[in-house]
Amino acid sequence: MNGVPVQSVPLRDGDALQIGRFVLQFRLKAGQGVRMPVDVKKPTQAAVSMTPPNVCRFCGQTKDAAGNCACTPMPSQQPAAPVAAPTAQATALVVADGPLAGSRFVIGPTPTGIGRDPSNPIALTLDAQVSRRHARVQVEGGRLLLYDEGSTNGTFVNGVRITQQTLVPGDVVTVGSTSFRVE
Repeated sequence: MNGVPVQSVPLRDGDALQIGRFVLQFRLKAGQGVRMPVDVKKPTQAAVSMTPPNVCRFCGQTKDAAGNCACTPMPSQQPAAPVAAPTAQATALVVADGPLAGSRFVIGPTPTGIGRDPSNPIALTLDAQVSRRHARVQVEGGRLLLYDEGSTNGTFVNGVRITQQTLVPGDVVTVGSTSFRVE
């Protein structure tokens, strides 16, 4: 953030975020303010834990000389074969960034809600940018589908706002300040 690599930090109006070769500027809606819960302290730059550049922030493995780690998809040496659709038993969302970083949510046969309401299976209760019933993930016809539930601030897959999207392993889903990696 603002030229400094970080794991998880609250955003302020005007902060610049660099993701790969993209630079994004965070802007609050006019007249909006972000209320932080009383028991959460904003970390100082010295308190921010940074992952060393040779360690993958997703799997924690040391990267090789090419920058690959255990979770880096490798191109097949053979012609591409059809990939099996994700199933409920093998599908999960892993929190890459946000207050629940490192958490793993297995997607079962019933729809899984994501939102600020504590009754959601994936409850992002401290994120003011998340709607009470923000999004849902479910398996339909052997495919993992993500639906935006009419959220105010949107649901994003690989940086693109969606209303409905089929998910594949490696996709990054962003809801509020939380990013999930699809496994």
